[in-house]
Amino acid sequence: MRYFLVSALCILTLSQTMKAQNQIEKIVDKQLAAYNAHDIEAFVSCYSKDITAYIFPHKKMSEGLEALRKEYSEMFEAIPGLKAEVVSRIVEGNYVIDKEKLTGYPAPHKDLVVYATAIYEIKDGLIKQVWFINSK
Repeated sequence: MRYFLVSALCILTLSQTMKAQNQIEKIVDKQLAAYNAHDIEAFVSCYSKDITAYIFPHKKMSEGLEALRKEYSEMFEAIPGLKAEVVSRIVEGNYVIDKEKLTGYPAPHKDLVVYATAIYEIKDGLIKQVWFINSK
């Protein structure tokens, strides 16, 4: 009987952890889909109003939703074919760490492939902070 109760508790705990991880991943997946569609309104809706984006580890890239909107709007306009694909992912607590493959650059760089790592911190169902590590 004791074994059964311990097993049931472990399964319940694992189930709750997996559900929480799925919720954390959903917002990151939603922003990735919006990024690939170049839908700026859907994209910024995934971020907290006081979002801070960094070049890893602490070089501030942008602060606040309007700065993020401006930066990504300009990028989507300048690189209309830009797409990101998740190559690998780690979910730990309220962090999602994605290794991303970026393609769709215009000529003469149409064959360029860039790999980057994004670390998303999720709070209250939105991306609160993000750090980017670009490959060299």
